[in-house]
Amino acid sequence: MRELTYTQPLLQLSGTVSASGDTTLIAAPASGRQIVISSIQIQNESTTATTYLLKFGSTTVFRVLLVSQGDGDTKDMEPAWEVGSGNALVLNLSGANASNYNVSYWIDSV
Repeated sequence: MRELTYTQPLLQLSGTVSASGDTTLIAAPASGRQIVISSIQIQNESTTATTYLLKFGSTTVFRVLLVSQGDGDTKDMEPAWEVGSGNALVLNLSGANASNYNVSYWIDSV
């Protein structure tokens, strides 16, 4: 694994999603660039158990089941997760259940 040179501003993304299936949180950056995740938080706002898949493009890299309203998971990545060239950051919900997310990231060269 290469050493990351954190020279870009840290960006924050916060929002809600309730659609079943894939939702693009951060679009794939330009060629030769990639998303680098320093932390992510996901929370179930519904009363329905929901499985969450975090994907780099179409590849699942993290899976969690949040059973109850208010359940959540926070990941502080050390080292940071490199999404890879040409990949978007995608969140997949197993059902149409209200959820929120927070992502800290930057865009870096590949």
